[in-house]
Amino acid sequence: RLLALPSSHPPAHLSPLSPNNPSTHSTSTTTTNSELSCPICLGTFECPSTLSCGHSFCLRCLDGAWERASRMAAVVVCDTCDDRMTRGVKTCLRCEMSLCEFHLKPHLKNPKFKDHVLVAPIVNVEERRCKKHEDP
Repeated sequence: RLLALPSSHPPAHLSPLSPNNPSTHSTSTTTTNSELSCPICLGTFECPSTLSCGHSFCLRCLDGAWERASRMAAVVVCDTCDDRMTRGVKTCLRCEMSLCEFHLKPHLKNPKFKDHVLVAPIVNVEERRCKKHEDP
């Protein structure tokens, strides 16, 4: 199970700010510093881009945010925790579950789990079954 995060792809409706674009004009003729500041880096816009919702960001900041979201999308969470937010540290191939530090302890201590194979956390472990034998 994956942690639910924003899509790793930038929105298709990303459009550069343009002085000719009426949606970028303020109703007031005065411009405040906050209107010229990127909410990510807090600096003056560099290569400003506006989303369809009207929020504007530096293109580099926006690209960086999507890149970080993309990397985080591969975070494997513990299948046993109620919060569904705790990072899994190992995946049991026999149980086909990812486990956090707390839920991993029985696998390490209880003899009934001695033949269970624990590996680094795997995204969608059920999709990695042997196609021929249907074994994990």
